[in-house]
Amino acid sequence: TIGVTFINQGTVSIPFGAEFHLSSTTVTGDGQWLTPGSLYLSYSMWTGPVFGTLGNLYLSHSTMINPVFGALGNLNLAGESTMADPAFGALATLEVRSGSVFTVSEPLTLPLLTTIADGRLEGAGSFTVPVGGTLAAGYYNTVILSPVVNNGTILVNGYRIFLDADLTNNGLISGHGTINRYGTATPTITNTATGMITPGVAAGSLTIGVTFINQGTVSIPSTSSVSFSGLLLHPTGTVAVGVSGTAAGAVNVSGTGLALAGALHVVVEDGVALPVGSVLQFGSST
Repeated sequence: TIGVTFINQGTVSIPFGAEFHLSSTTVTGDGQWLTPGSLYLSYSMWTGPVFGTLGNLYLSHSTMINPVFGALGNLNLAGESTMADPAFGALATLEVRSGSVFTVSEPLTLPLLTTIADGRLEGAGSFTVPVGGTLAAGYYNTVILSPVVNNGTILVNGYRIFLDADLTNNGLISGHGTINRYGTATPTITNTATGMITPGVAAGSLTIGVTFINQGTVSIPSTSSVSFSGLLLHPTGTVAVGVSGTAAGAVNVSGTGLALAGALHVVVEDGVALPVGSVLQFGSST
């Protein structure tokens, strides 16, 4: 552990399995960092570091600006830390927690696993969840202030996601919880022709409180519901409502406007037999 100003003009080597801690310091210098192990930065400031392969990087109450990584295993931001404009050759996992901020000024493809737990993604750039990748909401609030394109999976996980910019869903958005606007923002979620949105099979509800354009599929099992409290536009997509016995999925609309031109499909769930003469009842509620 080094707790004083640190100027590296030589080489710092952190072997695999070892830890190197920098605490309450400012780090400078253009020396080498040979770091297959783990690096911890706490209450510190670092601008422009260049790494080869780094096993794990943990920031707590710290700021790192313009870092360059050849490859990085896990990046964990906690304790109101900030990372700005990183460049990654490769990144395995990203965690933004406890009031921390991850900001970009250029488009960035997120790693295969990103967890935002009371953290924030922001900047003039944008974020893409890759095919096969997952962006998971963690405890408290997930705040996203930049445009997002989801080609993989977004897991709401029973928490709250706040948007300040548009979200384009080409993949899957799943889970109970809330997706709402941030402050006075007016973002739009576009569920494209390949997109799927579902609260999942467990009992519960997914609430979407922003303008929602459905060109894909919203699938609502008989145990769940989806509520729209923003403007709902349904020009070409499908809303599939599951039916099981006397139970059915629910679509609740309480927004400022409604434009429906797509299809409402009532889906009899696997293993459920509707007897001859069964009646499907459509109603409304407040």
